[in-house]
Amino acid sequence: MKPWPHIAMLKTPLPWGCLPTAFSMATGIPFYEWINATGHDGSEIIFEYLPDPQRRRGWHPQELIRAALGFGIAVTEIQTNPVITTDGKNRYPLAYREGNVLAFAEALKGQRAVIGGVTSEGLGHAVAFDGDLWLAFNSVKSSPTTLWDGGFDPKIAYLLHRIDLTNRP
Repeated sequence: MKPWPHIAMLKTPLPWGCLPTAFSMATGIPFYEWINATGHDGSEIIFEYLPDPQRRRGWHPQELIRAALGFGIAVTEIQTNPVITTDGKNRYPLAYREGNVLAFAEALKGQRAVIGGVTSEGLGHAVAFDGDLWLAFNSVKSSPTTLWDGGFDPKIAYLLHRIDLTNRP
């Protein structure tokens, strides 16, 4: 399999489009190909009482994961603070011996990924991660920043793996 392309900085074309922009930057697949693969532009207003961009539908990560499969990319989810639940109400936090942040960081080493988290303003956000440097490529700031720069709290990573689709029905 050929190596991943160098991450090119992109400014998200849609104020609610950080997730497909991060997938675009991480894979080199153009932004509007991700939009076409999901079948919508995320602009539908579903929470009228919230300000933009939070009022918009945006995308659920599963929409991008399904699109990724069509592009020959498998996605593995890694969480910083996973929880065990058998009924959706009772929750048991999973704690790794080495600490959850270190376990998360170890899983990311050398991996191309999209990382979802929360900004210092409390908003959901996604960034592209190159795997070799501790840099996150932020489509809103239009600049690479360190992953834990105080302005972004990583919660989940979507590790990207190329797969062969030649024998797929």
